[in-house]
Amino acid sequence: MDDEAEGMQAEIDIEVAIQAELDRHKQDIGDDDTAAERGQHPEITAELLFAAAGAAKEAQEVLNSPWAVYQARDAQTALAAALDLLMTAQGIVGDVLGDVEVARRRGDIPDTDGLANTMRTAREAAEHLHGAGRYEIGAVVEALATAERHFPGRLPRDYHETVHATAEALGDAAWVNTQHHDASLDATETSCGCALVVTVGEATWYVNWNDDWGAILETGRTDSHSLTEGVDFANLGMWPLNLHPQQLAEAIRRRIPSAYTA
Repeated sequence: MDDEAEGMQAEIDIEVAIQAELDRHKQDIGDDDTAAERGQHPEITAELLFAAAGAAKEAQEVLNSPWAVYQARDAQTALAAALDLLMTAQGIVGDVLGDVEVARRRGDIPDTDGLANTMRTAREAAEHLHGAGRYEIGAVVEALATAERHFPGRLPRDYHETVHATAEALGDAAWVNTQHHDASLDATETSCGCALVVTVGEATWYVNWNDDWGAILETGRTDSHSLTEGVDFANLGMWPLNLHPQQLAEAIRRRIPSAYTA
């Protein structure tokens, strides 16, 4: 196979990999006919575009977190979706410019020299943008897929593994009380009887999961309603059960109301 054929095959492989990743995550998005029918009025067009832009900005805010992706598979998924979004956005720009041209020829938009010149320049720029970076970014998606196949990540699968891994990440100030461990409960993924215990100075905190992660200060009181948020109860602000251990450890250090220096 010559260099040109190899290059073409590489592009095909990347296209297949990207599409497979997108298909794995796209569910219940409606059909094209429905979208076309909804786009028969300018107000609906604007509504759809602003909604898409808002969703994209929200995704960008999420990506500012250092924990937006954990491992190669997460990065592959996110980058494939981002590339699809980029290509769609570039296509939308060209489509809007085409609609402007149709409206101009129809006489609904004044046909001025300034508009004609800027339209011509914009269309040339849009054509240049369409497809720019697809191969390079797609190659990263494929490389991440290869990394996942050869070096699959290892993160906690349930509560039991999460508390043990987090205790290790916290160091000497944390340990796991296994006195009430019940192996038969592991299958539920939400409890096994183990407790993550964190010592901060003279205080002892118990970290557990009940729809989200929280830490309770050992006070000797049995009435949970007497606990005060920020004093002897800390909401860690995390809800997924199988958090990255270092992420949960960071939340514990940040939220427990004390000068934690483990």
